Amino acid sequence: MSQRALSLPDIAHLPPPGLPGRSAGPAPQPAKRFEIEPLPESITADGSCLKGAGFALVFEVVTALCIYGGWLLWKVLR
Repeated sequence: MSQRALSLPDIAHLPPPGLPGRSAGPAPQPAKRFEIEPLPESITADGSCLKGAGFALVFEVVTALCIYGGWLLWKVLR
């Protein structure tokens, strides 16, 4: 066998590997810092965003109170 067959291939002539699922187009531009995009009107029109946030807050408070109440009950009965 010749020395050329046992050496590593010359990788300088190979193109760089691409990521699967990505096109060879231009790279996406990074978002500007502190850029705020307005919400679509469908979200702000009926107030469902505020209703969801309010429900989440109430749910967290009730869950915390239930855990605290269970802990107090455990301390009293123990």
